[in-house]
Amino acid sequence: KVPVLDLKRFAGGLTPTKLGGGQQTKSLRFAAPDSSEWVFRSVHKSSKVLSKQYDHTIVSYIVGEYGSASHPTGNLAAAVFLRAADLLHPTPRLAVMPDDPALGEFRKEFAGILGTFEEYPGVPKQGVAFANAKEIIDAEDLLARINKDPKDRIDDRAFLTAVLLDLFLGDNDRHPDQWKWAQLGEKKSDWEPIGRDRDKVFVSYGGIAGSVARLALPSLVAFGGEYSAPTAVLANAVEFDRRMLSGLNRAVWDSVAQSLTNTLSDAAIDKAIAAFPPQYAPTSLRISASLRERRNALREEAGHYYDILAEVVDVQGTDADDKADIRRNADGSVDVKLSSGKEGVYSSRRFLPSETREIRVYLHDGDDKATVTGSSPSSIHTLVIGGNGDNTLVDRSSVGGDRHPTHFLDEGMRTGVSYAVDSQAAKINVADEMNHRYNRRPWLAAYDTLIPPQRDYGSSVKPTGKINTGRGLGLVPKIGFSRYTYGFRHVPYSSLLKADFGYSTKHRGFASNLFADKRFESTQVHVPVSAQLTQIEIVEFRGFGNNVPDSKEAFYDVRQFQRNFRPAIGLSPNPLSDFSIGPIVRYTTTDSIRNRFVSQSNPYGTGRFGQAGVQLKAHYETRYKPDTLKPRAIL
Repeated sequence: KVPVLDLKRFAGGLTPTKLGGGQQTKSLRFAAPDSSEWVFRSVHKSSKVLSKQYDHTIVSYIVGEYGSASHPTGNLAAAVFLRAADLLHPTPRLAVMPDDPALGEFRKEFAGILGTFEEYPGVPKQGVAFANAKEIIDAEDLLARINKDPKDRIDDRAFLTAVLLDLFLGDNDRHPDQWKWAQLGEKKSDWEPIGRDRDKVFVSYGGIAGSVARLALPSLVAFGGEYSAPTAVLANAVEFDRRMLSGLNRAVWDSVAQSLTNTLSDAAIDKAIAAFPPQYAPTSLRISASLRERRNALREEAGHYYDILAEVVDVQGTDADDKADIRRNADGSVDVKLSSGKEGVYSSRRFLPSETREIRVYLHDGDDKATVTGSSPSSIHTLVIGGNGDNTLVDRSSVGGDRHPTHFLDEGMRTGVSYAVDSQAAKINVADEMNHRYNRRPWLAAYDTLIPPQRDYGSSVKPTGKINTGRGLGLVPKIGFSRYTYGFRHVPYSSLLKADFGYSTKHRGFASNLFADKRFESTQVHVPVSAQLTQIEIVEFRGFGNNVPDSKEAFYDVRQFQRNFRPAIGLSPNPLSDFSIGPIVRYTTTDSIRNRFVSQSNPYGTGRFGQAGVQLKAHYETRYKPDTLKPRAIL
């Protein structure tokens, strides 16, 4: 039982203004007489991710059914935790939209719908501002400001508290556009995070279909006592978090995690569960038990996410005239300080070799200076990217006796470094495009054009599987994996390792393939290597020519074991094509089985037979639509 919203009396009277919502939730915005804004979000999730060709298909029904993965009133409990953690947030309330003529053109779509209603964070012209803020901005505006100069900064400890709470709640939809930012004090560094639209709290994609889909899409998380991987829960916010939390070391993470753990007491959990409608009591007991388990493991989970973000760190400067002071210490640690004019030092952190493998300092536009000093037997690989402007980059450091070990790019006077919205990616998923744009990187020179920044750290493993068939083979199921690693300006990856194993049900032989490919920084030249062990490459021999009768007799069967090895050097002039040349070595063993045609005819190449040569290979990919591979427009 929930109240019916009174549009005439609530907040002095509400007038609907515009529709909103993402791919699942439809929402309606309202304005009050004091110009404050309010938003109503439907509890029912209607999927808009599929095109019309899937209407009335089993795919459409499965996707629609998984709307139930979202807890109908999880955001009510989230508000209790946010209040306990002293974080800015709107407080939702459960209500039914009335069938009221005041809805106007929106009456047919929203009348009688169950949803949550909350204030939309803003600073109205007449009324009281949300949280008494002096100014409230959105994610796009904040990004523009922190890119421009260092006087605009955020309360990164408060944001870290909110991120850890997201992990605790299992909220898998925390991309940058889910945040507003409030300036409460006079200092521009007082931008406080305001998390909103928390309708994915306790989301759980259960069942067989969810478990299978999770192998390909880890972001389809399941909520329980154990945490899903942080990069799965926060998949559409990882790059955002890398930017906003890059100044915090492990001690701060541990301190914030411990403080939040203390806040999430049993009493706080009971109070949050009590925010649910009483009819939800049976499932509430399960959620309460899971929250207690998750609370007890929060510090460990925070450390896990810290380890992921700390492995490769992008330190972001601004478009002002920045100065980077980088020092290599004798213990292998590296201190990085960024300062700018009157603002002084605005970013400072010590990086430890036990945590960080690579540091990339982006100075962006402006006349920037970077000085690297100190010496160490070993140290963290450090890059400084100057960007546009007159860049003075000086390396006075040494590592293991080697002088000038720092990797500098864009030294001296540099123009033409481009930053842009990836318009093609935004058409596919605007939230994910903004997530990546927050980790600000210039466009890359590749394939004789400029392309958007690519993934440049970490690795991924994907399972592969298929079933082939062929004459004399029966079914040939194949299983394998592909492992990609990514590196700085290695396009499209740093290395690739693919392996698979197949077995012929009729011929009773196997085939095993291994392929490795190494790419290099800022070049399309690469080194592919392939190897193969197969017993099913040749399974029949009927002689030469076309006058052999088509017979299924075992007389024509062949048992041959091939071993192939081919290293090469390749060139990828564009994403669709590749050329490679290199030696190829093959060694085969053909069984001399009596009463077989191949044994009686004994053609050249039977028995034990070795071959060596040179192979030129040209590959053109035809399975992709050309539009998806055109260079993105630079906006």
